[in-house]
Amino acid sequence: MFIAHGPLSVVLNEVVQKKEISNLTKGEHITVVMLSFFFGILPDFDILALSMTNIPPFLHHQVFTHSVLFWVLMWLMLYLCIYILKRISNSEVKRILNSKVISVIQFSFLIGVLSHLFADVLLSYSQILFPLKTEITIFGGILTKNYFSGYLYSPSMALEGVILGVFLLFLYKSFLKENNILKYILFTLIGGFSLLFCINTYMNLNTYNNTHYRQEGKIVYDQDYDSLLDYNDPDIDNDGRNNLIDVNRSNLVKSVYEILESEKLTTNKGESLWENIKYRYGALNSYRLISQAFLDQNKPIEPVLKIYAQQEYEIEGYVIDEKYEDVLFSYFEQRKLFRDLTRRNIPGKLLFVVDEVENKLINIGVFLNGNEVGIVLPTDNRTKVHTMEELVDYYPEYTLRTQR
Repeated sequence: MFIAHGPLSVVLNEVVQKKEISNLTKGEHITVVMLSFFFGILPDFDILALSMTNIPPFLHHQVFTHSVLFWVLMWLMLYLCIYILKRISNSEVKRILNSKVISVIQFSFLIGVLSHLFADVLLSYSQILFPLKTEITIFGGILTKNYFSGYLYSPSMALEGVILGVFLLFLYKSFLKENNILKYILFTLIGGFSLLFCINTYMNLNTYNNTHYRQEGKIVYDQDYDSLLDYNDPDIDNDGRNNLIDVNRSNLVKSVYEILESEKLTTNKGESLWENIKYRYGALNSYRLISQAFLDQNKPIEPVLKIYAQQEYEIEGYVIDEKYEDVLFSYFEQRKLFRDLTRRNIPGKLLFVVDEVENKLINIGVFLNGNEVGIVLPTDNRTKVHTMEELVDYYPEYTLRTQR
């Protein structure tokens, strides 16, 4: 989660300690709400701490400061400090420490930090059972993040919207005057995000999602320890060969088969509104099929193509306006990596459908075993394996080029 840790902490604290909070004054209640919000985001302060060490901040879900054990110990230390202060303080300070609000704040701390850890494992992964190395998730294995769609189209974003709406509704009911317009707006907000959560969840379950490479129960963020996230690294293992070239072809074929046999949604962007919506949600076209297969081997090709595009097109910036499939075609053409189609094609090598008159890429695929090809044709609604005969019949007027 990005924005809902604080609001979730407040909402859960109000539910769990409803009876105790009802006995507080309005000023004390406001103090508890503010502290509860802070406690909800407190575990993420390890990002700041890691920025002052040699450990990259993006690994903060894999260090002990994001574990249940650490924060329970912190809560026990807080409890012990208050107990000691009660024993050594004068009567006036002791009266303050014995007040109801201090007790509520103590448990607000525990509820806040634990709610944060719970939210982290709800739809993503975190090593909350440290010192065990395995990362835990509840629904992250089902509602996995899509590599192509972005956060706005994920179930996580919609769920955060629901939590934020409930939080704002609580603030309205607890501290604001009665206002029917505002109340209806908040209920509409909650209802809208709830509907969006259902839509995003449906699309997530019907698209192929596998963003993270995992080894021994842990997400691998930086395989070569160069402090660069792997999905931004053009040479994952620092052997001087970029990810596009340095890939195990046999494993690549296995990944393509796994993706195609999942029968997930495909897209032909630009044909209709529905096709565009599917594209936004991460449905696969031919380029995405290949990109995903490389990513499944922890060999992302976008960093390679981005560097090439910046050099080839003299781009000064971080955004590449060119389509990645066209950049990939240009990459192979400029480096003379094409050869003529033969009777014997190597599984795992790429295949390009080209309009020779305009020297324009029409489609792209990958050779599989035997006569099979990994490609998404414009008539496909779901991923499936095609044959060379189907490919040639669909594109009779175009030339087929293959990777050397």
